[in-house]
Amino acid sequence: MTEMLEREPVPTLLTSLKGQLKDEELLLDERLRALYSQDIYASGAQVAAVGRPASTQALCKLLRFASQHSLAVLPRSGGMSYTKGYISDNEQALLIDMSALDAVLEIDETNMRVRVQTGCTWEKLYTTLAAKKLRTPYWGTLSGKKATIGGSLSNNSIFWGSGRYGSAADSVLGLRVALASGELLQTGGGAQINSELSFMRSFGPDLTGLFLADCGALGIKTEAELPLIDDYEFHGYASFNFATAEEFLTALCEISRRGLASECFGFDPVLQGQRLKRAGMREDLKLATGVVNLRKPLQSLASLLKLGMVGRSFAEGTVFGLHAIVSENTQACVERNLKAIQRIAESAGGQRIADSIPRVMQSSPFPPLNNIAGALGERWAPIHGLFPHSGMQEAYRQTASLIQKHADEMARLGIFVGYLMSAIGRSTSVLEPVFYWQDALQALHQQTMEPAAFSSLPQFPESLDTRAYVAEMRKEIAELYCQLGGTHLQIGRTYLYQEGLPECNRALLSTLKRHLDPSGIMNPGALGLT
Repeated sequence: MTEMLEREPVPTLLTSLKGQLKDEELLLDERLRALYSQDIYASGAQVAAVGRPASTQALCKLLRFASQHSLAVLPRSGGMSYTKGYISDNEQALLIDMSALDAVLEIDETNMRVRVQTGCTWEKLYTTLAAKKLRTPYWGTLSGKKATIGGSLSNNSIFWGSGRYGSAADSVLGLRVALASGELLQTGGGAQINSELSFMRSFGPDLTGLFLADCGALGIKTEAELPLIDDYEFHGYASFNFATAEEFLTALCEISRRGLASECFGFDPVLQGQRLKRAGMREDLKLATGVVNLRKPLQSLASLLKLGMVGRSFAEGTVFGLHAIVSENTQACVERNLKAIQRIAESAGGQRIADSIPRVMQSSPFPPLNNIAGALGERWAPIHGLFPHSGMQEAYRQTASLIQKHADEMARLGIFVGYLMSAIGRSTSVLEPVFYWQDALQALHQQTMEPAAFSSLPQFPESLDTRAYVAEMRKEIAELYCQLGGTHLQIGRTYLYQEGLPECNRALLSTLKRHLDPSGIMNPGALGLT
């Protein structure tokens, strides 16, 4: 019977599978399949079907079916990838949308842990925990209105809490993973057969770490157990202007080394300008007032009034703007850290400016994702590298030099680039050039943005030549970062991962892949694995 089914065309196979699932758990609509075959940056082959399991049992049934019939499985969560993390050129593929598995299953205040289904967004988890004045150490990426816990753990991500606690992968106790065979694997302390919870991450070798930043190439995470901390009650903000990137990076890295800020990040003039073009302070205030009641209302109101008085003019002369958010248990600690940050910034050549940007960002940590397109309707795509603090200056200099070599052609094609730089823990920084160009937006852009925001943008025609030139520049920068010893988040099918590993590491990874996924169906091509 199996041999007969294997000879049948994929549509016939999927029709038989649909009868084994709820209607909403297997979607064959062509428009939806086309949408789910895009990420922010690129489009791939149109998948054969979209599975949207409403239970772990349904997910395992989908995986067993895909394994039996040699269908590629592409795990997808919030869809905010720009590195082809869930798209491929294989049409014989089943995309798994995890968004229906989004429950916060258990808030364990006794053991300070939370168990959550991986389709849960960071916004939902943060709001749920905020009611109990708790949070996870790392508490989400800026796209957390749609980005999920599972997507962040599969790709790794940074931002909220990263200055102190590192990336998403640094704040995990244990995982429940569905393998290609449909079997379920538990990691962490909960893997002990007489234990019901992961109160520690390591029980022997760190099996949890195997499934973090794997881009779903080794299995699909269904549940995650994350540590909890008391949410910080007091916050402070500081912003500084620097004349050069060298001065900016000197301050950023020293603030990070000292562990003074919960978040420390900044923009060059191009990205600063994108924010100013996108919305006025009135719109920022409108966003911020939506969350005043989550924290001290009087303190929040005072911050918002300050924003209203400052307006946007503060940033118009900013060259490299550095922004720090300090979160502590006492106001005295906040003031102490802010004074130390100011000393570091001023000694590096920085000048204090109004702190409107960090205030607004923390007041509305998960805003609508209208910035999935440029402020004037441009397409954009970043490329990034993670470096030790000691390597950031050289990484920036070589990146700027590489881009300068393309200046004439970029001007001809209307391509421009800005930089985002951010601290991760005490030893690491991220350098992220972001390319903008006029090009047709995709269905994913329209589906993600608020309708009014999308309709207000100009619609550009396709510019395949410009898109190809951006792709070549991103490839050159990825190669440069590999040569400089950089590492990456969200590896997907974009970054040089295998190329940067010694042979023994590649062999171990390939052996793990063959053991966990002998048919090679799990996100083939991700991490350079076939």
